[in-house]
Amino acid sequence: MKSFLLRIFLFTAIFTGLLLLLGPPLAVPGEFDYVGGIVVKHARLNEMKGNRVIFAGGSNVAFGLDSKMVEDAIHMPVVNLGLHGGLGLDFILQELEHNVRAGDVVFLSAEYFLEKGRYDLDYAAGKFLPDAGNYYEQDFYTTFKHLVEAKFDQVCYNRDRLMLRFKPAAIRERKAELEQVYSRHAFNSYGDVIAHLDLRPDGAPATPLKLQSGYWDGIAKINKANDIISAKGAKLYFLFPTFAKSSYEFNKSVIHQYQASILADLKVTVLNKPEDFVYPDSLFFDSYYHLTKKTRIWRTEKMISLIRPYVATTVAPAQQLTFSNHK
Repeated sequence: MKSFLLRIFLFTAIFTGLLLLLGPPLAVPGEFDYVGGIVVKHARLNEMKGNRVIFAGGSNVAFGLDSKMVEDAIHMPVVNLGLHGGLGLDFILQELEHNVRAGDVVFLSAEYFLEKGRYDLDYAAGKFLPDAGNYYEQDFYTTFKHLVEAKFDQVCYNRDRLMLRFKPAAIRERKAELEQVYSRHAFNSYGDVIAHLDLRPDGAPATPLKLQSGYWDGIAKINKANDIISAKGAKLYFLFPTFAKSSYEFNKSVIHQYQASILADLKVTVLNKPEDFVYPDSLFFDSYYHLTKKTRIWRTEKMISLIRPYVATTVAPAQQLTFSNHK
């Protein structure tokens, strides 16, 4: 029995030692650094005075909006809080509930069937912005489990990073480009991703995204958040997201059911139709939701026409754009 326990102890010690030896990060996985953009977004959010226009959602908002163009058109200060769908709808709504104030106008554009977030991304965002720790549920067991799993993930990432040096130069160069795009440095002062605008797009993935049919539980969550946001004197509106055309066509029946449920049960004004922000696959940067430079402008122009009636009554004639970092 003692011999067996000794072997278990030695195995555990060796395994833990190897994990600690191989686990130190050679680099941070892109999406974990990318969510650091939350700091830029909240810096702008906090410096704005008076009524604000806030765009929220996942990366379809981060990659799909020219906030300065919107601001110039509606004459209200704008911030783009859209970041990553993987943070989850709960995170996005809690972020709004904690930060909106009287007079704010919020436009939420969530990716289709957005669900509960990934703990690893939520945790990473919380490391960059401590207040974000209030936007997701935490407990000791889940945090400990995440930290252990993160070590294993880091070993795999280290392996892939080392193997990259043996790849062709073109692959290494493209990897370096994407690391700039999926980085906390990819954002301008409004919170828009701009690092990809002058890079070669890959288009949407060749295989259409398959959406799972069914009733979206996000409707009830948005309704609950709307009660809180409204009680604070702010207004919330909903928009369907951008989507690659092949995936839209592939999922058309599911999306129509999704739309019908939203129109029937969502207690928030819906400003557009799903097809309004559908564009050819070739005009996406690298996913089903990330727009290129050209389509980003098209979407922004359409967005301005959609939201203008809902912000026009908010702006007093003498109201000025009041914030310090206008770029």
